[in-house]
Order: sequence, then structure tokens, then C-alpha cells
Amino acid sequence: MDGPVTSATPKGSVDPVRSASDNSGITRHLPGLSSTSLSVTPDFCPKPAGALAKRGHAGSNVPPEKTITREECFMLSRLFAPKVTVSAHCDLPCGVYDPAQARIEAESVKAIQEKMAGNDDPHFRARAAHIKEQRAELAKHHVSVLWSDYFKPPHFEKYPELHQLVNDTLKALSAAKASTDPATGQKALDYIARIAEIFQETKKA
Repeated sequence: MDGPVTSATPKGSVDPVRSASDNSGITRHLPGLSSTSLSVTPDFCPKPAGALAKRGHAGSNVPPEKTITREECFMLSRLFAPKVTVSAHCDLPCGVYDPAQARIEAESVKAIQEKMAGNDDPHFRARAAHIKEQRAELAKHHVSVLWSDYFKPPHFEKYPELHQLVNDTLKALSAAKASTDPATGQKALDYIARIAEIFQETKKA
């Protein structure tokens, strides 16, 4: 089970992930290289670190210059590994948090609600509603980040209303997202202002 990874001639249209090969191994096709395949033995680079395959193989008719070592195989497997897209406030975490982010987005929600009240143009109102909903979601995101990443158990012990306050704030933002009444936007701003007060107090501690 220590044969090398070898290159093979184009095999035409095949399954992009894996296709049957001869008894010497499995043919795997790299993404974006549909006309080229790599034939690998069943172990597919299982050797421990430092145990590299030698170029060429005693029982193979593939020229040594067309083979790759296990080290090169591992490099290829990392190069073509699936890419995963993730999102987060910060991957460090950076430690930079501020309720002002939520407040600014909530202010946009209320301002749009006020503009919608004075404009009957259906195209304007459709665009305004879309933007208002986006701003409301961003405000909810920033509030949620404060709750999950910034506030710690000692904060919740000192401010036992904090859990309910955050919950009420998120619900108020959801209501403002679905409404054209500026009063709903103001209610969300009032909740965010209370969160900001607690936030500033924790900074002084």
C-alpha cells in the first residue's frame, strides 16, 4: 500500500469527484481540470509525516517524471480542499464593541419610516421598505453581538434585567422592520439607549 500518486492521460467526461480506474488505484479528478486526472493508489497519502513516496514504482509503466510524491499529494489536497465561507463580528475577537452601531442602524430605520410617511410614490416606498428592513436586521445583529460576545456573567448578575432588555430590543426592532410607524422605530431606539447606558457603566467598572 505504498505506491506513488501518478498522473494519467485524459479520460474524457467523468464524474467530477471520483471515477473507477483499473486495479492499480482510483482516478480522482481535480476541480476545474476536467480533462486531467490523477490516479492514486487506494491509500491516497496515508503515510505518517516524513514518510514520502519515492518517484516511480517498480510495478508501474508510468515514467518517474510523471509521478508526484506524497508530500506533493498533500499539498494538492490542501490546495483543492473545499472552501468554507463564514461570517462573524470579529475572528480574534478584537474586543471592540459599541452599542452605537445598533443605534445608528435604528436611527436609519426611524428616519426611513418618517420619509415613507411623506411620500406616496410606490417605487420610492418599495425601495425604502427594502432598505429599512436591511437596517433593522443590522441593528438586531449588533445587539445580538453585544449580548453573546461582550456581556459576561458578572454583567448579567449586576444587571439582571439585561437578558429581558436584549430580548425586548430585538422584538422592537422586528416590529419596526415590519412597520412604517416611526413610533416603532423610536421604541427600538429607547431600548438601545438603555443597553448603551449599561454598556458604558460596565466600561467604568
